[in-house]
Amino acid sequence: MAKWGISAASLAEGRYDTLLLTMFAHAGLLHLGMNSAVLASLAPVTVGAMGGARRGAGPFFAFYLLAGLAGSLLYVAFNPDGTIPAVGASGAISGLIGFVARLGTHGRLLPLLGRELALRIWDFLKANLILIALFALPALFGGGGIMIAWEAHLGGFLFGLLTAGWFLRHRAPAS
Repeated sequence: MAKWGISAASLAEGRYDTLLLTMFAHAGLLHLGMNSAVLASLAPVTVGAMGGARRGAGPFFAFYLLAGLAGSLLYVAFNPDGTIPAVGASGAISGLIGFVARLGTHGRLLPLLGRELALRIWDFLKANLILIALFALPALFGGGGIMIAWEAHLGGFLFGLLTAGWFLRHRAPAS
């Protein structure tokens, strides 16, 4: 975690590679397994929307890295003096969730100011609150809680929401 994790301290040391390396480091098998399960469920939908296996792989990889970078940057922005490193692909994966949240029927992009998208955003927020409760709250009672880098989740998710239209293969007008 100390070598590949992102923090303001790592950037102050000139270790800019941690902006991307953090996506490939995890805080244990449970963390890796959870990220892998969500990635496995969202990747086919995302690649398909970006053009299918042949044409969508490149845009998918670029999107994934950029969403992860957005998550890293927001984590550091909220923790400008932080020394605790964050690790994991959650920013990138939250970007995929944001992308999929914008997908409507027949390849249409949901408008940013619509009820259906607002409900999907609320679902994302609830899921993150549940994660925080499950993994972080035990520390309040003397247990070994796990810290959740919610800032990285939010950064990736917002990236996915706001840039989904740039990555769609066939952009249909918003309904």
